[in-house]
Amino acid sequence: MRVMNLLPFRRWRLMTPVLFLVASLGVLGVQAQVVPAPAEEVVPNLVVVVSPAPMVGQALRLPPALQDQHGQPWALAADTRLLLFASGRKAANLMEAALQDLPADHLPRHGALYLADLSKMPRLITRTFALPIMRKLPFRIGLINDESMLAAWPRMQPEVVWLITLRQGVVQQLEEAKTVADIRAAIAR
Repeated sequence: MRVMNLLPFRRWRLMTPVLFLVASLGVLGVQAQVVPAPAEEVVPNLVVVVSPAPMVGQALRLPPALQDQHGQPWALAADTRLLLFASGRKAANLMEAALQDLPADHLPRHGALYLADLSKMPRLITRTFALPIMRKLPFRIGLINDESMLAAWPRMQPEVVWLITLRQGVVQQLEEAKTVADIRAAIAR
């Protein structure tokens, strides 16, 4: 849990950005609460309490409208035991290196799926460059194109592949993978 003390506000019209910030935090899956300063202060302060939504022990909820790099529906299978999540370009490069020598059916045979976040990439770049390159890859990649799809997910580090271990759709463990060997070992488990 993190507490942010915002600058003092003297006029209500200056509070609009703060209210927008609090509303935005809610959209991003962050629980936010506006706490006014004690009444005896001449200039009131606003305190926003921020806590990310937890994942471990909860059912993994993915948006129903996800697609792969070929535009086909992509969903979490009931027998999926590992979700490999790349939230940035460096993590996606690491995933490509880990999967480049493996057969196309390697992930499904081991109960694993690969999900990549493209929401920070401009749409023109995604359509013109990223998707044509991804379509040449032999394995399926579920794509996140809209940041709001990850509203309940904690902020991920863009250089790390997140290994999300599942049992019957419930998150059991959340680990970081920083090397090709880490990714391959997790898939082989």
